[in-house]
Amino acid sequence: MNMWMLSKVMVAAVSGFFMFGDVAETESSGGSEAVNHAPALTEKMPDVETISPWVEYKIDVSEVFSDADGDELIYSALSQSEAVAKVEVEGSRVKVMAQKPGEVTIIVTASDQKGGTASTAYRYKITE
Repeated sequence: MNMWMLSKVMVAAVSGFFMFGDVAETESSGGSEAVNHAPALTEKMPDVETISPWVEYKIDVSEVFSDADGDELIYSALSQSEAVAKVEVEGSRVKVMAQKPGEVTIIVTASDQKGGTASTAYRYKITE
């Protein structure tokens, strides 16, 4: 007989990396085996990067995240201020479009489509 336990896991580190996901375990014959691991950050994020307004920057995040289970990752991104910088995602490429001078944080999230997610932040200072 298998018994399932499901719990939520959230990890936040000083680096601005967040991980959230469901961890499911099955117990049979007194043992326990993990079913899904949330994606993980594999690259340290740079400090604040200075960029120019009205320029488009592309970040390939396929090497930034990994998944121990080999699950395909789906990426999303959110701009803290669309007035300063807009953001779009095409596959594993995040496109940052600087709009005007200011500071902005872009949050990029990887999802394993099984409840596990990991996020990191890119910080930009837009100057003329």
